[in-house]
Amino acid sequence: MNTQSIDQALEDLAEIRSSLNRAETFRGYRSASILATSVMAWFGCLLQSRWVPSESAELGDFLTFWIRIGLFCAVLIFGEVLVRYWRSGPMFRHMTRSAVGPMIPALLSGLALTVVIAGAAPEVGWMLPGLWAMVYGLGVAASARFLPKLVSIVALYFVLCGLVCIALSARGWAYSPWLMGVSFGGGQMLTAAILYWSLERGE
Repeated sequence: MNTQSIDQALEDLAEIRSSLNRAETFRGYRSASILATSVMAWFGCLLQSRWVPSESAELGDFLTFWIRIGLFCAVLIFGEVLVRYWRSGPMFRHMTRSAVGPMIPALLSGLALTVVIAGAAPEVGWMLPGLWAMVYGLGVAASARFLPKLVSIVALYFVLCGLVCIALSARGWAYSPWLMGVSFGGGQMLTAAILYWSLERGE
């Protein structure tokens, strides 16, 4: 086998690998809906700063406010995924289960943390914004195998934001709306940019 044949075989293998990688990338999340959740997080940040000032905020007010926004965002993202799931064939449904499934334990863990802390240890409720960001980041990391490679940066962003939120909350920033804005608003904005650049730009 001559050098030209070897080079051609290597190019063919690279093309096959590229095609397999594209086939294994989940395309159910769309940048527009992810960006909309970022806007909602920043909007919630501004609303809380007007209606529930951090210096007078209590855990109950904080949870009521942000859980409503979180539920709206979840319906927006996963509602779109479910619609695409039911309208698509077996391959897309398999990819949806593979990509979304790893996030479910993280989301349930975040819910369990919220319920337990609110019910049994409200005095440490100031840690929740940081814990939410870290748990969400771990969920993103668990799904990263089926998403564009740059999504790993998003997972790292959320985990680091979670640590920073806990550190700042312990120093007087407890229940500050800006913690939620920077962590979730910024993280979702970064996610939308990566999805658009990696998956949708050439469509």
